Amino acid sequence: MALKVRKGYEIGEQQLLDIPIVAYPPFKLRSSLYDKDPVIWVHFMEVYIQLMAFLSSDDFTVPLNDKSHDQLQLFLKGYLSETSQEEGNVFTLGAINPQIRDNSILLKLLVLQFIKQNGLIDLKFTGATIWHLVKSYVKTEPKSVRKIVDGSLGNKFITSISSVQKHILLMVSNRKFDNEDIKTLAVLLDVVNILFNKDDNKNNKKNNNRKFNNANINAVFSFTTKFNTTSWIESIEKYYANGEGPLSETAKQLMFISLLSCSLERVSQLFVELGINNIYSIKIYPLFASVVLSDIFKSVRPGLEQRLPFLNLNNYQQKNQQNDDNDNDASIESPVNDDVKVNEDDINMIIDLFPQVTKYQAKKLLQQYIDLETLTNKLLEDPDIINTIPPQEPIKREPIQRRLANPQA
Repeated sequence: MALKVRKGYEIGEQQLLDIPIVAYPPFKLRSSLYDKDPVIWVHFMEVYIQLMAFLSSDDFTVPLNDKSHDQLQLFLKGYLSETSQEEGNVFTLGAINPQIRDNSILLKLLVLQFIKQNGLIDLKFTGATIWHLVKSYVKTEPKSVRKIVDGSLGNKFITSISSVQKHILLMVSNRKFDNEDIKTLAVLLDVVNILFNKDDNKNNKKNNNRKFNNANINAVFSFTTKFNTTSWIESIEKYYANGEGPLSETAKQLMFISLLSCSLERVSQLFVELGINNIYSIKIYPLFASVVLSDIFKSVRPGLEQRLPFLNLNNYQQKNQQNDDNDNDASIESPVNDDVKVNEDDINMIIDLFPQVTKYQAKKLLQQYIDLETLTNKLLEDPDIINTIPPQEPIKREPIQRRLANPQA
């Protein structure tokens, strides 16, 4: 079986190539071919390898005719879809047969080489196909994939970031954005070590320092700055829906991955672009706020509070605890003073920032901590303090003597 290259019809003085290109078969068909006779699939792969090698060579000087071009697009889209599904799977046909494994590796390299040489404009890839490309290659070729996605690989490329984001959000809304997709995004944005190396928590700080000393960090930040736009952050917030939406957990993962990938400069810019300039305006973006104020973000991207002083809630806390000997313990154990008047706006602010807090709990906590900023800081440090107060005001019962004296009541 060999690649057939024929000269087709002419356009003006230029003669176009006619190359029959068979669509890349889905896994079940490939498995069926392999079960029937492994040699059949081996020959198929050899033809695909010849095709991609020719299209990536200097010998490919005459364009394909429309039919062959359309067939090439279908082949590439099918191939990327199938290889993306194999990511994370233990069983693949290549694991059985060494020749198939070697051919699979070679074909994968040739497909990427062709895409890098010819660009995405002519191939008309959708957001889904570009995401399949990302899943297929980002673990082994992260630099190339980022350049393909942001359009910086050459004049044959335009940015595909928006298309990729729209496809991700579509998968999220259809509940098809699985753990493998999450890991793929983490690799694309270069935060996979932070999120998934749980066994190395003790060495995270050392690893992160080594990571940030890497010469490629500027290129990564350049990509993540383009990727993490205000529209992307706002879309994630929409799915979060104040923690009450059905997709809120996925939204949390997306926000953590996105913001951890940003430089401090970019995060500071996002505050400005989102219109967050004081502690009160944070409530507009509760998920964004909870991530940048979290311990994991502070450990990975320290220094944001120096850039944006209003985020340093410790300043407010110190003001109210300067005479306390036991800092947090003293404030936690301080009694609730029912005589303290609470501002209704402060109650609403706490409820907006922490949707799990009821109005009654917010009122009682404000009576206990007095200061809004202090309470906000305490809830961020220890969300369980709300469990010390019932969600609703307890029903007050009359003394038993009164009830016995007035049985009709």
